[in-house]
Amino acid sequence: MILELSGRCLPKEQSPVNERNAFALFDEPRCRGSDLKLQAKAVAVQTLGRGMRKDKFMQGAGRMRNLQRGQQLVVVANSEVYSELRLLASSDDSTLPDAMDLKVTTTHVLSWVMRNTFDSTWKGLASWCDQGLFFATNSAPEHALLDEKKDLDSFFGSTIAATPLGTLATSLKEFHYDRVVADNSTSISDKRHIMCQCIIKRCKKLGESYSIMRTGADEECERELELEIEEEMEEEIEEPRMQPVDEIHWDYASIFQASSVLTIPSCSAVSLCDVISTHLSVKSLGQISWSKNIFCTSNFINTVLNTTRQKQAVLDQFLKLPDIMLRLPNGEYVLISEREADYLLVEFWKKREEEHIPQGLLLCHRAFECGEGLDASPILRIGSKIKDVIKDDVASSLQLFAGDTNYRSEGRKKALKDILSSAKDSCLSENGNISKATGEPDELVRMRGKFASFDMSDLEQICMQLACEIEANATGY
Repeated sequence: MILELSGRCLPKEQSPVNERNAFALFDEPRCRGSDLKLQAKAVAVQTLGRGMRKDKFMQGAGRMRNLQRGQQLVVVANSEVYSELRLLASSDDSTLPDAMDLKVTTTHVLSWVMRNTFDSTWKGLASWCDQGLFFATNSAPEHALLDEKKDLDSFFGSTIAATPLGTLATSLKEFHYDRVVADNSTSISDKRHIMCQCIIKRCKKLGESYSIMRTGADEECERELELEIEEEMEEEIEEPRMQPVDEIHWDYASIFQASSVLTIPSCSAVSLCDVISTHLSVKSLGQISWSKNIFCTSNFINTVLNTTRQKQAVLDQFLKLPDIMLRLPNGEYVLISEREADYLLVEFWKKREEEHIPQGLLLCHRAFECGEGLDASPILRIGSKIKDVIKDDVASSLQLFAGDTNYRSEGRKKALKDILSSAKDSCLSENGNISKATGEPDELVRMRGKFASFDMSDLEQICMQLACEIEANATGY
C-alpha cells in the first residue's frame, strides 16, 4: 500500500506514486522477503531491538539490494542496546582513558548480533533435547501421555539452579526412559536408543560451557522462569568497605535570622552545580545548567570515608538522594541530611509555638514540592504558610538530580530542555561528540539505579531532540 500526501491510500499497483519515490517502511512481520525497487542512492535506517539475532538483522539489511553499489544503511538503537554495544566496544579497546569516548562501529554491531544468535541457539538446546528424547522414546501411542500437574508446588516448588546442558541432557534421558519402561512391559529398541544417544551427544557438543536455569518444572514454566530471571538480572558490584562520616553540628537556630544561604555560614552550603562538578566522575554532568537556587550542606555532601579514612572525593555510588529541603525567604533551597532535618524540626516547633517564623522560611520534602504524582498543593510543610509553588527550573533540576526520568507538565519539560541545552557549546567544541550533547544525564540516572525507567521516558525524548538539533546544526540539514 502507498499512502499519498493527500491522505489517499492505494495498492502499490494502482498508485501513481512510483515506489522508488516513496518513503518505504518495512516493519518486522513484512520485512522478510519483501522487495521494492528503491533509488540507487537510497539510505535506509535499521533499528536494533533487544536480543536481535542474525536472521532478523540480515532480513532488514537485505531490503537494500544494492548496498555495495551506492545504497547506504544507517543502524540506530535505543539507550539499552547502545549501552550493550558500548560495553562490547570497551572490551575490544580497553586502552582508551575515557570509556565515554568509545566509538561504536559496524563491527561491534555485527559482533553483538552474532553473540545474540549464539545465546538464542544455546537457550533452545534444552527444549530441542527434551522434545527429541520425547519423540525418540515414544514407541507406542500410550507413551505420548504425560502425568498432569495441577498444584503450584509441582510447577514452582523446586529450587532454581544453573545446570550444565550436558547434565540436563543426561537427566532428561533418564526421565524419558523411566517414563516409558515404568510398567516393564516395553523397552527401548536399539534404533531408538541410538537416536537418543545422538541427541545427547549433539546437545553436549553444542552446549559445551553453557548452563541453563533449571527447576524441574515443565517446559512452559521453564521458559517463563528463564524470562523472569533475565529481566530481573542486575549487575552486582561489590564496593570497597567504607566508614560513614560523622556529621558536623552547626547553629541550626541561625536560619531564622537568615535571608539567603550566604547569611548562614555555619552550615557550609555549596551550590548543586559545584557538588556535581567536584564529586561525580562524569565531568560532562557539570556542564548542565543546574538551577542556581539549589545548595547542599556539607553534611549532605560528605557521606563516607575511603580506606585511608579520608573523605571520599568521588561519590557516584554514595551521594545522598535529595529528600528534605530547607526553603529560604529569597526562594533558595538547601538540601539537608536526615540528621539535620531532625534538629531543624525541633527548632521549627519551638518557633512555631512562639510564632516567630520569617515569611517564606519552611522545611519541606522534595517529592511533595515537585508535585510528583500529586494534583494538590504541596503537603507536609512546616514553617511559614505560603502559597508559592516551586519554580519549574528548580523542580526539574531537583528531579534530574534524584534520577527521575518522567516530568509531569509541559513547563517542567521545557525547563528540563533549557537546563540540558547548555551542554551544546561544549559538545560542539569536543569534535562534535553527539553523545555528550546533553551532558549525559543518563549516566546520572544510572548512578541512581533508575536506568530501567530511562527507555521511552521524557528525559530520553528530550535528549534525542537536543542531539538531533545539534547534528542538524553541525551538518546544515
